[in-house]
Amino acid sequence: MAIHLKIAKLPFSRLFRKRNIFEQTQFRLTALYSGLLMLFLLFFTAVVYLLLYTTIFKNQERNLQGNLNHEVRNIESYLQSHNNKGQLRFKYQDSLMNDADQFFYYIMDNSGELVLGNEVIPSMRDNLLKTLSKKQENQENMYQETVQAEFPKRGQFTDNKDAFQPIKTTNNIRLLIAKHSINYHGETIGTLYIGKDISVVHQIFKWLLIILLGLVLLFSVIALIISHYMSKKAM
Repeated sequence: MAIHLKIAKLPFSRLFRKRNIFEQTQFRLTALYSGLLMLFLLFFTAVVYLLLYTTIFKNQERNLQGNLNHEVRNIESYLQSHNNKGQLRFKYQDSLMNDADQFFYYIMDNSGELVLGNEVIPSMRDNLLKTLSKKQENQENMYQETVQAEFPKRGQFTDNKDAFQPIKTTNNIRLLIAKHSINYHGETIGTLYIGKDISVVHQIFKWLLIILLGLVLLFSVIALIISHYMSKKAM
């Protein structure tokens, strides 16, 4: 009787083992197909993002570098024509701000003292000068920096009904900063700093990265479903 039961159980165990083999193979095929599709999506997303990032930011850098070189040539020509004897002195303090996105410009002498400058938000001058002083030893001629600015958002009334006090909100501003030495007869007598506001571009790329990662996640789920269907077909 025991022999008959053992023989009867053999077909069921074989069927169970065969089903496990099929499931394992299907799982491996699903993982292979979905892995390849997700890898392709990640690679495509990274290439598109890097191309856009490099192209747009390189264009911003080229424009800023072109403005910087142009202004330095004008300053050096001015100093030579007015025979300032190597001193950074300007009779007419004309503004160099000719770009809509230009946030500030500062001309400093070799000791780090401000000679001439202008900015979009005058109250930020001290903060901007501190930021530049921290980067004076930096060998890079162009870099990005984030600074904080306070803007009036709305108003509130105090205990005095006739008194109106504005409320300030703090926002981060992303700046692309470039510097260039100012020479007089081959001798460096100062440095020109120009900062360009790239906050909008920087924010766009932050949202673009989030959107691309969201699309990768969405298509990864679709790829998982498709690969599961394909693995069933292959079986």
